[in-house]
Amino acid sequence: MHKLALVTGSSKRIGREISLKLASMGYSLILHYCSDQNGVELLKNELEDSYSNLQFFVFQGDLRCPTFVDELSVFCEKQCVIVNLLIHNASMFEPDDFKTISYNSLQDHFSIHLFQPLLITKWFCSQAIKGQVITIVDEAVKKHKSSYLSYILSKKSLLELTYMMSLSFAPEFRINAILPGMILPSKHGNAEMFHQGVLDTPLRVAPGVKSILSSLEFLINNEWATGQTLFCNGGEHLM
Repeated sequence: MHKLALVTGSSKRIGREISLKLASMGYSLILHYCSDQNGVELLKNELEDSYSNLQFFVFQGDLRCPTFVDELSVFCEKQCVIVNLLIHNASMFEPDDFKTISYNSLQDHFSIHLFQPLLITKWFCSQAIKGQVITIVDEAVKKHKSSYLSYILSKKSLLELTYMMSLSFAPEFRINAILPGMILPSKHGNAEMFHQGVLDTPLRVAPGVKSILSSLEFLINNEWATGQTLFCNGGEHLM
């Protein structure tokens, strides 16, 4: 059976590394992006140079748009492809709290982290006979901090959605979650804050993107895993 994966938010950071990893595992790819066209084109060129035996497609779409799934479906039909691995990686990470939260902030975060992952998975399971879904969540969902309220609430919901979908779509589809911790410095922090955060974890070592990629490979190859959560955070969720 052919191996074709869709990675949302594939143009940079974790999404880019996931795409490179999947290609090394023999997957052709649909590289989704929202606005970083230059980044996704660079990635596509790099993949084509390294893996001439695979196919790489670029799909642009805004996950906040209600017609996203319809556009994705039309795109796949035109390309005559069927996706059998779905990686929900696209993310929005903006600060708000109980004083600053707004409807628009909630709408945007939940569209990207909950509404569209649900609708995309529904479509995914209708166009393939069997397959896998992996959601990239965040170890912060096990805590109750409110400095990124919309983000954390929507990611908490994504984790619960992962459990519900893994039960509903079995046995044809396996659905699991990866929960990263201190992987890369965020745009709202700096290297010093990141380093201190790593030192505050039990293992005191930054897991790095490699921890996500090894978890990804484990879940893909483990035929008995569904409804599982793998923490990539040096034990930070224990604190």
